[in-house]
Parts: sequence; structure tokens; C-alpha cells
Amino acid sequence: MTTVERARDLRQPAVIVSGMQGLRAGRDEFIFAPPGLGVFTQGDERRVEDHPVYAMAGLSGPGDVDSLQLYDAFSPNVVFVLERFGFTGEGQALEWLQNGRIELGGELPVNTAGGLLSEAHLCGWGHMAEAVRQIRGQAGDRQVTGCEVVQWATPFGDSTVFTKDR
Repeated sequence: MTTVERARDLRQPAVIVSGMQGLRAGRDEFIFAPPGLGVFTQGDERRVEDHPVYAMAGLSGPGDVDSLQLYDAFSPNVVFVLERFGFTGEGQALEWLQNGRIELGGELPVNTAGGLLSEAHLCGWGHMAEAVRQIRGQAGDRQVTGCEVVQWATPFGDSTVFTKDR
């Protein structure tokens, strides 16, 4: 981690941390047992417009994200993140992600390095390394074509957006 100016002088292409947010999970949000398996069914009124990570990164919303890397210690976390950050509507994520939509080559490639089950439980650090690889075009067979914006997120609401240096 360094300044953009210094990063531009280094051997590897600069990747910019262009947005971030941290949201504390409240007592009404026990993420491992949400009623109805939808994040917003718990009385959480936050929607995509309430996520400062997108505005901070200069994005209009989740539609600008090329790849999503998410904390996936539990299988339903994918569903929770897709709904929480507005990639899908409430209660729609499970159906939306079918038919290869989150695979490499799909509409929104998710956890292109395999996630925690493939890499080890490093509390999200492996996801962030993969975000950098994707933006630099260094992911090999896992490379998302034209990848310039990667979001890392947790079902709790924490998120970081990485972008290509422009």
C-alpha cells in the first residue's frame, strides 16, 4: 500500500483502492440465520444508494463491477452479498446466480480463484490478492476479460472497490 504516485513508479501496474466502507452488523442482523434467507427481510432498510463504497469509487452502483470477490466462509454468503449490495433484488439472488452467471465468462464472475474453500481461510486477504491479479491482467486461466473494477465484500456490509489506474 502506497500513494498512487509512488505506485506508478514501481515494476507492477498500480491498482487503486478507490472506495471502501465498513458497516457494523447490528443485533437485528445475525447473518447466519436471517429469516427468509434474504438480507433485507430482517428490517434492514439499507439499499444500494446507501452504500458509500460505490460513490467513493466513482461508480454508479454494482452494475459497474466487473468481478466480485466475497468472503464466502459459508455457502449462503454469496446470496447475502448479492442482495445486500444490490446486484439483485431482495429474495432474488439464488435464482439470479443460476446458469453460469457467476462463473468465469458469466455476467458477474465471483471468487475467480475459488474462494475460501480453494485458497484457505485467510479472512479475505486471498480475495484481495485475486482482485489485484484480475485488474493487472495477471490471473492466467482465471482472467476476467477487460477487468477494470473489482469489488470485495462481506455479507456484513464491509466492502472495498479496486480499480485499474487510469
